[in-house]
Amino acid sequence: MANIRRRTAKDLQGTARPNSCSPFSEEMRRQISERMKGKRNVLGARRSEEFCRKQSEARRGERGSNWQGGKSFEPYLPTFNKVIKRTILERDNHKCQICGEVEMLLVHHIDSNKQNSGIENLVTWCFSCHSRYHQNLQVRGTARGK
Repeated sequence: MANIRRRTAKDLQGTARPNSCSPFSEEMRRQISERMKGKRNVLGARRSEEFCRKQSEARRGERGSNWQGGKSFEPYLPTFNKVIKRTILERDNHKCQICGEVEMLLVHHIDSNKQNSGIENLVTWCFSCHSRYHQNLQVRGTARGK
C-alpha cells in the first residue's frame, strides 16, 4: 500500500495545487449561467441563448475535451458503498494520503477500475489531489478510453 501511495504522490509532483475551495454547487452554476446570458464577452459581442445552446451541444459526450470513452457511465459494484468508504476513511485516519488534507475527502480506486473495490485498491484522497491526478492522466493521454 505504501508503495502505491508513493507512486501516486510522485505522479502529482510538480503540478500546481488547484484552489482547494469547494466547487460551485449546481444551483450556483445555474445562477452564474443565468447572469451571463445576454452579457457581452471580452470582444464586446453578446451571447445569445442560441449561441450558448450550440456551444453546449458542441462540447457534449464524445466531442467534449474530457471524454474518456464513456467510462463514467460504468456502474460501481454494490460492494462499493458507504460502509466500505467509511472503513477506508477510518483506515487512513480521515486524511488525504498524498497531502494530509482532512476536508473534502473521497475514496479513490488506485487502478481506476470501478469493478475492483477491494480494500487494497482503495485509498483516501482529498478533492484537490484527486482532481490533479485525473487531470495529469488526461494530459499524459493515459486515461482509459483515450
